[in-house]
Amino acid sequence: MEKEKKSYSTPLKVILKIPPSKITKESFIGIVSYTLLDKEMFKRNIDLKEFCKSIFKYDPKEYLYNSRTLLLSHIIRLVYKSNDDEIHNLKSDFLSYFIKKFGLEKDEGIAKWLK
Repeated sequence: MEKEKKSYSTPLKVILKIPPSKITKESFIGIVSYTLLDKEMFKRNIDLKEFCKSIFKYDPKEYLYNSRTLLLSHIIRLVYKSNDDEIHNLKSDFLSYFIKKFGLEKDEGIAKWLK
């Protein structure tokens, strides 16, 4: 029996059901943590390089890509130190990255996020 393929867009669609006003800094940290630690979405740690550069404009030293949890701690610190406007921009960049990567079509949920 063939193993059913997991759709990468499924967790994102669930996240999009949350009203944007309810996505606090802490919630966004949780979303980013889930995404960064997902071995199906990013099979190899080095695949996270593009993710970090595209969304967080962050290019850490190469040794950080050896450990997802170490990389995550740096990303969490970046998000934690961000103000509300920067968080809004990070959320938009996060969503734009996945629209581009997985071909998610813009719908009402996505449009709300980008506002």
